[in-house]
Amino acid sequence: MKTKLSMLNYTNNSKKIQGIYKDRPRDTIPDGVFDLVDMQFDGGFKFKTYRGASFAEVKAMDGTLYNSSNQGQIASMLNYMGFSNAVMQAGRGNLMIGTTSDTYIAPSLYKHAVKMNVNIVHYRAYYRMISGAMHIRFQYKWTDTTDSVILK
Repeated sequence: MKTKLSMLNYTNNSKKIQGIYKDRPRDTIPDGVFDLVDMQFDGGFKFKTYRGASFAEVKAMDGTLYNSSNQGQIASMLNYMGFSNAVMQAGRGNLMIGTTSDTYIAPSLYKHAVKMNVNIVHYRAYYRMISGAMHIRFQYKWTDTTDSVILK
């Protein structure tokens, strides 16, 4: 079953949030905000939605993302999420990071996310040109890539 972002109340975001980086306020703007949906089975499926407990961020870079990358942007986002009502009510949050295929996330960033009860979900984008159209696929960890999205 494929999940549609519209089912998760995904919205582009232009609202600043105030996180903390190196013990100082650091404003940041996540690229997207959406709901975390918790599914439980207790004789039947139950779904609970936590509005705004998941953020999305896109980074087009090569190399490694660290706590200090982009003047602490992602670290600040994680700090904000860790103390947000939505993440505290859900017991966890998700930060989806979409990057180019040659970008890695430093272990220190994953450790920081764990302290804030946030799960980092890292998607890598791959593309190729076929007959003048760009075919984009995404991969999560070591799974197969998604079906191509075709841009003409």
